[in-house]
Amino acid sequence: MSSITTLLSVFALLVAACGSGPGVAVDGTWELESGTSAGEPIPVVSDHPITMILDGSEISGVAACNQYQGRVDVSGDRFELAEVAVTEMACFPEEVMAAEAAYLTALGEAATVAAVEGERLVLRGPDVELVFRRR
Repeated sequence: MSSITTLLSVFALLVAACGSGPGVAVDGTWELESGTSAGEPIPVVSDHPITMILDGSEISGVAACNQYQGRVDVSGDRFELAEVAVTEMACFPEEVMAAEAAYLTALGEAATVAAVEGERLVLRGPDVELVFRRR
């Protein structure tokens, strides 16, 4: 009887683990490596990194030029932003502002943590994919 109880306990743990998303902590500092939005690449401009810092229920970072911050809910594989504020400086060259606009739009559309593999974090949403590497 105790072996059946043990097997059921192990099975319950496995089922719970399978439904909990990536299962790896996403807190930390991440830098955008690549991304797409509506089939178009999100530009990555050298000397203007796009970063994302996740700390519990808070998100912040630099979107190529401006800083952003807000609230984030990462539960299992769900990724949901709220109350995001962005500073409003203008940066040059124009590619920096284009990269920032594309990134912020894509980040707002990201809905799932698709993968956390070692030093990589992938966020996805409808027609959006953002690939970050841990800094």
